[in-house]
Amino acid sequence: MRERDTRVQDMTKAIQWSCTDVEAYLSPLSYEALLDVGCGTDCLLAQLPPSNTRVHWEIDLSQRLPFEDNTFDVVTCIHSFHQCPDPDKAMREILRVLKPGGRYLLSDQRDGVASLWRSRRRENRHSIRGYMERNGFINVVGTQVRGRVYTVIGRKPRG
Repeated sequence: MRERDTRVQDMTKAIQWSCTDVEAYLSPLSYEALLDVGCGTDCLLAQLPPSNTRVHWEIDLSQRLPFEDNTFDVVTCIHSFHQCPDPDKAMREILRVLKPGGRYLLSDQRDGVASLWRSRRRENRHSIRGYMERNGFINVVGTQVRGRVYTVIGRKPRG
Protein backbone atom coordinates (compact mmCIF):
# COMPACT_ATOMS: atom_id res chain seq x y z
CA MET A 1 0.00 0.00 0.00
CA ARG A 2 2.86 2.36 0.74
CA GLU A 3 4.18 2.04 -2.83
CA ARG A 4 0.77 3.00 -4.23
CA ASP A 5 0.58 6.02 -1.90
CA THR A 6 3.96 7.19 -3.19
CA ARG A 7 2.80 6.77 -6.80
CA VAL A 8 -0.37 8.76 -6.09
CA GLN A 9 1.72 11.55 -4.54
CA ASP A 10 4.01 11.49 -7.59
CA MET A 11 0.98 11.67 -9.88
CA THR A 12 -0.39 14.65 -7.94
CA LYS A 13 2.94 16.47 -8.42
CA ALA A 14 2.98 15.58 -12.11
CA ILE A 15 -0.51 17.01 -12.62
CA GLN A 16 0.55 20.22 -10.90
CA TRP A 17 3.65 20.46 -13.12
CA SER A 18 1.43 20.06 -16.20
CA CYS A 19 -1.02 22.72 -15.02
CA THR A 20 1.79 25.14 -14.24
CA ASP A 21 3.41 24.56 -17.66
CA VAL A 22 0.15 25.03 -19.58
CA GLU A 23 -0.83 28.08 -17.53
CA ALA A 24 2.57 29.67 -18.22
CA TYR A 25 2.04 29.10 -21.95
CA LEU A 26 -1.46 30.57 -21.84
CA SER A 27 -0.74 33.59 -19.63
CA PRO A 28 0.59 35.92 -22.38
CA LEU A 29 -2.06 34.84 -24.91
CA SER A 30 -5.27 36.66 -25.67
CA TYR A 31 -8.21 34.29 -26.00
CA GLU A 32 -11.92 34.35 -25.33
CA ALA A 33 -13.04 30.74 -25.12
CA LEU A 34 -11.15 27.83 -23.56
CA LEU A 35 -12.33 24.25 -23.34
CA ASP A 36 -10.65 21.93 -20.82
CA VAL A 37 -11.52 18.33 -21.67
CA GLY A 38 -11.09 15.38 -19.36
CA CYS A 39 -10.53 17.82 -16.49
CA GLY A 40 -10.94 15.51 -13.49
CA THR A 41 -8.88 17.64 -11.10
CA ASP A 42 -9.81 21.13 -12.39
CA CYS A 43 -6.25 22.11 -11.44
CA LEU A 44 -5.70 24.15 -14.61
CA LEU A 45 -8.96 26.06 -14.39
CA ALA A 46 -8.15 27.01 -10.79
CA GLN A 47 -4.88 28.62 -11.98
CA LEU A 48 -6.31 30.63 -14.88
CA PRO A 49 -7.55 34.21 -14.46
CA PRO A 50 -11.35 34.40 -14.22
CA SER A 51 -11.62 37.01 -16.99
CA ASN A 52 -11.47 34.52 -19.85
CA THR A 53 -14.48 32.51 -20.94
CA ARG A 54 -13.90 28.97 -19.78
CA VAL A 55 -15.77 25.75 -20.19
CA HIS A 56 -14.75 22.48 -18.70
CA TRP A 57 -16.08 19.24 -19.93
CA GLU A 58 -15.51 15.81 -18.48
CA ILE A 59 -16.26 13.73 -21.52
CA ASP A 60 -14.96 10.77 -23.44
CA LEU A 61 -12.84 12.41 -26.12
CA SER A 62 -13.80 9.78 -28.65
CA GLN A 63 -17.39 11.03 -28.60
CA ARG A 64 -18.68 14.03 -30.54
CA LEU A 65 -18.29 17.11 -28.37
CA PRO A 66 -21.57 19.03 -27.92
CA PHE A 67 -20.20 22.23 -29.44
CA GLU A 68 -20.39 23.88 -32.84
CA ASP A 69 -17.43 23.80 -35.21
CA ASN A 70 -14.84 26.58 -34.69
CA THR A 71 -16.00 27.47 -31.15
CA PHE A 72 -12.84 27.60 -29.01
CA ASP A 73 -9.59 29.56 -29.17
CA VAL A 74 -7.86 27.06 -26.91
CA VAL A 75 -8.50 23.44 -25.92
CA THR A 76 -6.53 21.85 -23.08
CA CYS A 77 -6.26 18.28 -21.88
CA ILE A 78 -4.36 17.60 -18.64
CA HIS A 79 -3.43 14.04 -17.69
CA SER A 80 -6.38 12.29 -19.28
CA PHE A 81 -5.61 11.66 -22.95
CA HIS A 82 -4.02 8.29 -22.14
CA GLN A 83 -7.51 7.07 -21.18
CA CYS A 84 -9.03 7.93 -24.56
CA PRO A 85 -9.97 4.74 -26.44
CA ASP A 86 -9.60 6.24 -29.94
CA PRO A 87 -6.80 8.85 -30.05
CA ASP A 88 -7.19 9.70 -33.74
CA LYS A 89 -10.92 10.29 -33.42
CA ALA A 90 -10.31 12.47 -30.35
CA MET A 91 -7.75 14.56 -32.23
CA ARG A 92 -10.16 15.12 -35.11
CA GLU A 93 -12.89 16.15 -32.69
CA ILE A 94 -10.64 18.66 -30.90
CA LEU A 95 -9.60 20.06 -34.28
CA ARG A 96 -13.28 20.44 -35.24
CA VAL A 97 -14.20 22.59 -32.20
CA LEU A 98 -11.07 24.77 -32.38
CA LYS A 99 -11.28 28.07 -34.24
CA PRO A 100 -8.87 28.48 -37.17
CA GLY A 101 -5.48 29.29 -35.64
CA GLY A 102 -6.61 27.88 -32.29
CA ARG A 103 -4.26 25.93 -30.05
CA TYR A 104 -4.52 22.49 -28.48
CA LEU A 105 -2.36 21.98 -25.39
CA LEU A 106 -2.08 18.41 -24.19
CA SER A 107 0.01 17.62 -21.11
CA ASP A 108 0.39 14.18 -19.62
CA GLN A 109 2.87 11.78 -18.07
CA ARG A 110 4.66 9.19 -20.17
CA ASP A 111 4.69 5.51 -19.30
CA GLY A 112 4.46 5.58 -15.50
CA VAL A 113 0.89 6.78 -15.30
CA ALA A 114 -0.34 3.78 -17.25
CA SER A 115 0.63 1.37 -14.52
CA LEU A 116 -1.06 3.46 -11.83
CA TRP A 117 -4.39 3.99 -13.59
CA ARG A 118 -4.32 0.92 -15.85
CA SER A 119 -4.78 3.02 -18.94
CA ARG A 120 -5.26 1.61 -22.39
CA ARG A 121 -2.01 2.97 -23.89
CA ARG A 122 1.38 4.29 -22.97
CA GLU A 123 2.11 7.58 -24.68
CA ASN A 124 4.95 10.08 -24.88
CA ARG A 125 5.43 13.47 -26.49
CA HIS A 126 6.55 11.86 -29.75
CA SER A 127 3.49 9.63 -30.13
CA ILE A 128 1.16 12.52 -29.23
CA ARG A 129 2.90 14.71 -31.80
CA GLY A 130 2.27 11.99 -34.37
CA TYR A 131 -1.44 11.85 -33.53
CA MET A 132 -1.71 15.64 -33.84
CA GLU A 133 0.14 15.89 -37.15
CA ARG A 134 -1.68 12.90 -38.67
CA ASN A 135 -5.03 14.50 -37.84
CA GLY A 136 -4.43 17.98 -39.23
CA PHE A 137 -2.65 20.01 -36.56
CA ILE A 138 0.27 22.20 -37.64
CA ASN A 139 3.26 23.77 -35.86
CA VAL A 140 3.27 20.86 -33.40
CA VAL A 141 5.93 21.02 -30.70
CA GLY A 142 6.53 18.75 -27.75
CA THR A 143 8.54 19.52 -24.65
CA GLN A 144 9.60 17.49 -21.66
CA VAL A 145 8.38 19.53 -18.68
CA ARG A 146 9.89 17.69 -15.74
CA GLY A 147 10.57 14.03 -15.07
CA ARG A 148 8.03 12.03 -17.07
CA VAL A 149 5.71 15.00 -17.69
CA TYR A 150 5.42 16.39 -21.22
CA THR A 151 3.34 19.01 -23.00
CA VAL A 152 2.52 18.96 -26.72
CA ILE A 153 1.04 21.98 -28.48
CA GLY A 154 -0.54 22.07 -31.92
CA ARG A 155 -2.47 24.64 -33.93
CA LYS A 156 -5.46 24.38 -36.22
CA PRO A 157 -4.64 25.73 -39.68
CA ARG A 158 -6.15 29.11 -40.56
CA GLY A 159 -8.30 28.11 -43.46
